[in-house]
Amino acid sequence: MFEKIGLTPEAWQLSVLRCDAKRILVRADRRCGKSTTAAALAVSFAMGNPGAKVVMVTPSHEMMQVECIRRFNPLALIRGLTVSMGGSSVIQVISSQGRGYVPDLLVIDDADLVRYDMALAIRPMMGNRVAIFATATNTPFDAMIEASGTYTFFSTVSLGMGK
Repeated sequence: MFEKIGLTPEAWQLSVLRCDAKRILVRADRRCGKSTTAAALAVSFAMGNPGAKVVMVTPSHEMMQVECIRRFNPLALIRGLTVSMGGSSVIQVISSQGRGYVPDLLVIDDADLVRYDMALAIRPMMGNRVAIFATATNTPFDAMIEASGTYTFFSTVSLGMGK
């Protein structure tokens, strides 16, 4: 997936993309490729699961991933903040708009920047597959993560893989 856009993925990024766990938590250093990995995960899931609905949540408009997603799949059709590919769709929302979706995969990018009240609004979408990407060790989702105890954890900090 990364090679298509001229990038060489690190081992942790490949591990995240290959992970088939229902719940994934990635804690990684700043600027080590979390958002790129989140977009790659969304695209690879959508392309591998025809008819799937993927919702990507970001804390602000500045962090929108639509163009990043398009880099991974240049044939994707973009309408506003929805990317369609092969019968699947990736819908990008900022955290304050994250209500009412029932995704097959929920990707939360920069989860440490999502406000607590917005995290509560997003919580009903966390029923199927969930991937949470964060830099800090304290996010509004920590209590939900600890309560479920079912997340597969990746960390560039503990593994010394970040740039």
